[in-house]
Amino acid sequence: MGRVATRDARALERAERTAERAQAKLLREREASAAKLARQRARLEELHGRLEELHGSYLLSGARKKLDLRRMEGFSEIADEIVADRRTGMQHDRLFTLWQAVRAAPQGEPAIEIGSYRGGTARFISLAFEAARSAPAPLYVCDTFSGPVRTNPSIDGARRDDRKFEDVSAASTASYLSDRPEVQLVVGDIAETSSHLPERSYGFVHVDVNFHPATAFCVRHFAPRLAASAMMVIDDYGHTTCPGVKQAADEFVAEFPEYRLWHLLTGQALLWRVT
Repeated sequence: MGRVATRDARALERAERTAERAQAKLLREREASAAKLARQRARLEELHGRLEELHGSYLLSGARKKLDLRRMEGFSEIADEIVADRRTGMQHDRLFTLWQAVRAAPQGEPAIEIGSYRGGTARFISLAFEAARSAPAPLYVCDTFSGPVRTNPSIDGARRDDRKFEDVSAASTASYLSDRPEVQLVVGDIAETSSHLPERSYGFVHVDVNFHPATAFCVRHFAPRLAASAMMVIDDYGHTTCPGVKQAADEFVAEFPEYRLWHLLTGQALLWRVT
């Protein structure tokens, strides 16, 4: 009997220790779950606060009343294709600015894009002209296809990571645009290649070069060459990541009062001559 009682006592002790460990584990898990839940609630409250702030800002002002560009006949089909191709960082809002500028372009004038990256916006511009039944003659597509040639660190800030240009090449862009007969690829620094372009007016100009030196050159070189009623679209004008773009455009307009510049909520700007 004594041996049996001893075995039973030991078994009871083991069972109690096992139960204690299980209970301790369960308690730790509950505490971890409670802490995780608390973090999630805090994050949820933070997001809710940000959403309330966003709802009260101009960014979503009247959002429910606005036309959905993604369902706009003519535009949406082309924009959907370009966005799906993933060869531009633009979405429907900025593409719609290009769409409107293209449709306002005077007939019979060439168009030009400086800063094509992988050719997405160039293709969109070409298709937009086609939809408007007023194909430019030609559409010049200009880029180094290797990143910015020069920057002004005191204005542009520290040089940003150019790794996004690792998958960019003139050959790849040429292949992508090979079915657009009006496209002429111009490879190199626009400050040098512009001298090889025909000396004539342009019906549409798109500038997307990110930095002050290139933007300043493009605005000063191409704005005087805008045809009557033609527009220049300057990308990144309102983006805090590209302060040099805004400064270059503002400097030009301040120096030449015959030009007007509108800052759009998309972060782009429109530039045109009024006299």
